[in-house]
Amino acid sequence: MNRSREPFLPFALEVGPLARLGRKNGLGATVLLDLTHDPGFLAVGPRYRRWLDRSITLDLGASVPVTSNRQGGVLLRAGLSYADLVGVTARWEIDKRGRTAWGIGGELESKAGVIATAICAVAAGVGLLLFLGGGRIG
Repeated sequence: MNRSREPFLPFALEVGPLARLGRKNGLGATVLLDLTHDPGFLAVGPRYRRWLDRSITLDLGASVPVTSNRQGGVLLRAGLSYADLVGVTARWEIDKRGRTAWGIGGELESKAGVIATAICAVAAGVGLLLFLGGGRIG
């Protein structure tokens, strides 16, 4: 964990399939790329979704880091989403030594998340090209 308490890069991307089990429940798996710590890490795990009504969902998940710099910990997550567009999420991390950290953040769901991720990827690519080119355009 980043002991300075300052985020390395305030960004995490979580993707994965979700199968609907009846009208109100879903079960799936996710892969998490977390860049909020230096170094970043990958984690995998199951998730559960409950539709509270037509627009609001509750997501619960647990992930385990699979990259060597973070193995042995667990990440627990709970989130509420509106209309499969935006949401708020809380995350609790426990590392292999039993130290804990937590955070609350916003999230973009489904199509909004894909669009925002694509925009960020293009912006990062342009920034990298500018950095490698010494900041010159043209």
